[in-house]
Amino acid sequence: MKKLLSVLLCLGLVGCATTNPYQDFYHTKGVDPFKAGEAIMPPVDAIPEIIEGNLTKEDIKADGIRMRENNYKLLGYSSFSAREISRDNAIAFGKGIHAEKIILYVKYTNTVSGSMPMTLPDIHTSNTQGFIGNTPVSAQTTTYGSQTMDIPYSVNRYDYFASYWVKGTPPISGFLWDDLTDDLKKQIGSNKGVIVIGVRKDSPAFNADFFKGDIIKKVDNTEVVDKNMFKDLLDQVSGKKVTIVFLRDGKELTKTIQMNPKPNVP
Repeated sequence: MKKLLSVLLCLGLVGCATTNPYQDFYHTKGVDPFKAGEAIMPPVDAIPEIIEGNLTKEDIKADGIRMRENNYKLLGYSSFSAREISRDNAIAFGKGIHAEKIILYVKYTNTVSGSMPMTLPDIHTSNTQGFIGNTPVSAQTTTYGSQTMDIPYSVNRYDYFASYWVKGTPPISGFLWDDLTDDLKKQIGSNKGVIVIGVRKDSPAFNADFFKGDIIKKVDNTEVVDKNMFKDLLDQVSGKKVTIVFLRDGKELTKTIQMNPKPNVP
């Protein structure tokens, strides 16, 4: 009976998953890094490593920068709300998309409680004793009915977020960058430029001693306007030695940096 109630409760209240929610709610992020030649395919039998994360926007962003600084590429992410889901589901899906590391964020949201009416079979059997002539006989009678009872339930729910990462090929520059904030624009007196939000280890930018917080103004003689333009400029100068003009602590500095070539597309 307990097993029957558990099954009915699962089907009627929380919708037991017949598929993997990490797969069902997966979103890719930009171009496939494997197809773009920007990621290294892990061994076939490799099992993704789970890293526990704290589910806040700030921590997700910081974790993403840290992974990129260690030269990992983002494959995509899963985001959903559900009852308790085994992390084995995240590992299984991560292995299927060739992820090496999974940052898993789980946050309790609420408990759903109540009761559910459930109608179950009610079967009664009775024996009747009697005589036919002098011979004793017995008869068995079965009565079929039903009974309704309230089944209490309590289900914990959680928010889930998982990001999937794979080791990257050598980047062109190693810069991680973003547009300037309004405060930074006022501080430097210009609407143009990008801020370095991270530097990949063992990259051209790392070896040239660029730091987080540097503001890049020019590549060779071309003024950098925003993050999209800077990306295009890096593509154009891949494999070349270029001069970077940047601001650090309010001072304008210049460095020469040898860029890596673009990755080979398979």
